[in-house]
Amino acid sequence: MSETKKRLVLESGPSGTGKTPKIKAIVKEYGQSFGRIILTTSRLRREGEVDKIDYYFKTADEIMGMPNDEIVARGSVRGEMIQAISKEAVNDAFERNDLVYVEAYPSLGENLLRWIKTQSDCSFEIRTVAFIPISWEEITQCSKSMRLPPEEIVYLTVKGKLERRGKDKPENIEKRARLAYYEMTLMRGYQHTIVCHVGEDEIEQWGEKLGFEPLRAKEEMLQIMDLT
Repeated sequence: MSETKKRLVLESGPSGTGKTPKIKAIVKEYGQSFGRIILTTSRLRREGEVDKIDYYFKTADEIMGMPNDEIVARGSVRGEMIQAISKEAVNDAFERNDLVYVEAYPSLGENLLRWIKTQSDCSFEIRTVAFIPISWEEITQCSKSMRLPPEEIVYLTVKGKLERRGKDKPENIEKRARLAYYEMTLMRGYQHTIVCHVGEDEIEQWGEKLGFEPLRAKEEMLQIMDLT
């Protein structure tokens, strides 16, 4: 691990690409080698989640009322919740580790990258990783062969994945699937792209014995994070 400069890995992608299972698989083996930036969120706490461990749980009004000079990034996530990344959370993570990651929705990730560009004396290197459910080449090929717009190809792909995942209400599946193409466009400039045909809808493949594609994605992330 480099000792010359701290590194922040931004991991982002549409729903159903398995972002969380992938990082959990890495944490299980290498969790002592890096830290995590804890997001502030307005969504309700789920069973088993712990405040200040999984998220900083606040109301939407509380998050919007946080002073701008205490915030790195803040914004609405798909109209479902407000999330933010505080300077305190970034500093806390880097106090313990030279390598830190943050998992953020593409819209919040965009705000984070915008903030970093304004920092002339940024103390860390940023590495961006986009998780997408289908490659741009596949989108183009399917669009031509099926005579559908690219947005519809991504919509159908993500909709199927979220339906198989079985965790979301139909109205949320529709909204998230419709937003997936736009979220992918927000990440076109990311340094690394990992195509995740296997996502949370095939979550059992993220167990002890990884299938070929999950193992490939895991190895790519390890290389990006300098953990190999």
